Amino acid sequence: MNRNPLSQLSDRAQERLLVGALSLIALVTRAYGIWEWPVTGDEYYTIMYATERASGLVGSAYYALVLLSQSLFGATPWAARLPAVVCGVLSVPAFYVMCRSMLTRRAAVVGALFVVLSEWHLFHSQMARFYSGVFLFGTLSYYFYYLALTKERYVHVALFFASSLAAVSFHATGIFVVVSCGAYSAFLAWYASGRRVVLSGSMARVHLSVCVVAAALVSPKLFGIAESWGVGGGGLRLAALRDVLGVVENMEVVVFVSAMLGLLYLYRTDTSTFFLFAFLTLIPLASILAFSVFMPPARPRYMFYALPLFFALSGLICTETATGLKHATIANRSVALVVSAVLLVSFLSYYLGRESLSIKDPVRFVQAQYEKGDDVFVFGPSARYNFDGALSVNMVYSKALWRQGLVPVAEREGRTWIIVDTYRTAPIRGDLETWLMENASLKWRKEETRFDYTQRGYEVWAENVE
Repeated sequence: MNRNPLSQLSDRAQERLLVGALSLIALVTRAYGIWEWPVTGDEYYTIMYATERASGLVGSAYYALVLLSQSLFGATPWAARLPAVVCGVLSVPAFYVMCRSMLTRRAAVVGALFVVLSEWHLFHSQMARFYSGVFLFGTLSYYFYYLALTKERYVHVALFFASSLAAVSFHATGIFVVVSCGAYSAFLAWYASGRRVVLSGSMARVHLSVCVVAAALVSPKLFGIAESWGVGGGGLRLAALRDVLGVVENMEVVVFVSAMLGLLYLYRTDTSTFFLFAFLTLIPLASILAFSVFMPPARPRYMFYALPLFFALSGLICTETATGLKHATIANRSVALVVSAVLLVSFLSYYLGRESLSIKDPVRFVQAQYEKGDDVFVFGPSARYNFDGALSVNMVYSKALWRQGLVPVAEREGRTWIIVDTYRTAPIRGDLETWLMENASLKWRKEETRFDYTQRGYEVWAENVE
């Protein structure tokens, strides 16, 4: 007699139960600590400028949600993070629905597990910025696009553009959801001519027509955003390849490799779905290369909207491997276990890092050593924000501007306390480090405790010490 209560449920009911459990885990893990973590990175801009940016061109949807959250819970950092948490949690069931429709239910369950364990997704689901919203509405856009091509209903085309507009309203890079889907529609409209294909060529032509009209309407605003970011000639250099590899690093190499194997599997088994995923994944990667060449520097998060597709393909290869090795009890789960184990290391390291190091640590050290007549110098407004107005703090927005900001302060009489953030994968720029070693003394240093190789730290230097 089988006493396992899950065995009494249908496969679909079991999978829904698992997705519900994963969504609950996502809620707990994304909400944990948001009231405790200090303000870091670009969170400062969200907290300080949400009101004026809610009517702007970039991130207006997220800033509007921040204002709503703050009106309900007060003007606190955790209230500014709450919309990111909500979008991050909702993206788990949204991903399941998308992946189940485009691939298989089993791939959707495994892929949803990878979403929950992804440190990159976790990070953006706790940061008071807009990228978890881009992930959520990018996921919904892909879902409605696929429904439009399979169900051949105009309402799904309308829902696709509504979701895409929501993604763009969180961040302008969401427009590449429309670009990649529009490119595939153009391909499908040509490819389907005179051939029997699974996806609808006629609906692809309808979608492409709307894309052309939408491009004419939104291009002026998008060009305005591009100009505000700064259009320049970065050139096709090694840095461009490094930006693309940054995407792979952030999503985890094991996810990228397994996703590419999933894409190769589709090429061997389902040509129509292969071309769909090829367009929707490779065009975003190409967009990072384009950003690096024409609008440097490119950020890996600029293709966060496409991340659900990589989790879907990774989940697919894991489940298909399990099917092919169904008689090998351990081997059939080996790929999924390897991917999960690698993700779990970074997932746990995220919390270890948060608990072991805070920007407040160097701030407290400087406050304890500070004497009348001293100066304090930091990089970035979030570091200054964490002094809570207790001291007058000098700042530049970027380490690239260190010489203009730091040298005039250091030339004053008295000591200058300098707080520098460090990364194992992105060390202090050489000219700044040389200046510090020649003109200052290292007084304090601390690094995160993590299981993985990524490590953040802080150093405090004192200049003009007798």
